Amino acid sequence: MEGQTDEGEWRAWLLTPSVESSHEGVAVQTNSWGCRDEEFQELLDPNTRRMLVTGDSVVYGEGTAQHSILPYALRKVYEEHYDVVGCGQWGYTTLDSYMLYQQHLAKLTPAIVMHVFFLNDAECRQFCSQPAPAPQSANTQSTSWKRLQQFLDPWLAQKSRLWEVVSTNVDKALQAQEMQKTLKQTFSEESPGWQQSRRYLLKYRDTVESDGGQFILAIFPMMTNFQNYPLRFAHDTVNDFCASTGLTCIDLLPAFESAGGFPLSYHANLLNAHPNEKAFEVAALHIHRVLPNP
Repeated sequence: MEGQTDEGEWRAWLLTPSVESSHEGVAVQTNSWGCRDEEFQELLDPNTRRMLVTGDSVVYGEGTAQHSILPYALRKVYEEHYDVVGCGQWGYTTLDSYMLYQQHLAKLTPAIVMHVFFLNDAECRQFCSQPAPAPQSANTQSTSWKRLQQFLDPWLAQKSRLWEVVSTNVDKALQAQEMQKTLKQTFSEESPGWQQSRRYLLKYRDTVESDGGQFILAIFPMMTNFQNYPLRFAHDTVNDFCASTGLTCIDLLPAFESAGGFPLSYHANLLNAHPNEKAFEVAALHIHRVLPNP
């Protein structure tokens, strides 16, 4: 897809419409709109209220069976009160989701647009020059692990499923540490990615409202340790932005803190830390509590 923004010509991918395939070990079926969801119609009965859910790979449901992803979970809790439709596209940023709505999805005439904001959505990928990262000292843990991995992989990589699981999860833990450092830079006031996200969140809201709908931002947490959540600062930053601009915002972190549970129980699988069916159920129930049936 492509379109024109204030910064220049925007380009992003859209899932191929009306295909059946597989991705990350699960079946994927797209509808005629290029969305991983059931087929939906452009025109609705005037008495039907539609909720459109947009976002990145969280809404797309990477690694989770199609009938268990977030739009389906929301459909269950809202039943006939909303016609819930979802169009998550993996790898999308706030800019991409806004342009997808403007160029493609606005004709669905939703009463509510719920945009799911995952913390890495504030990374800068188009129309901004990211400042060079500050020099960082070498990560001793990461370096030592890589050496061990390189030593053991030739013997174990093709022979041991346990080694694959252990190796992948240590990698994920180390990557999470690096992501925490990256996100501290991403959510600073001078970060081009966060500046762009704020700008397009407000554009998204204003466009939806001018179309006669309501815009809601749902902040989806990383599936990590909720008892000592390391990314609270990022949630606080987004919540402060919502409060200062009048943006309606639902932070899903408290729902996961209350639900408890081992982080892996919310992962798509042992090798993929995207949210799973259980995580989407927790999120959908919390959204329904904050935004009850009309």
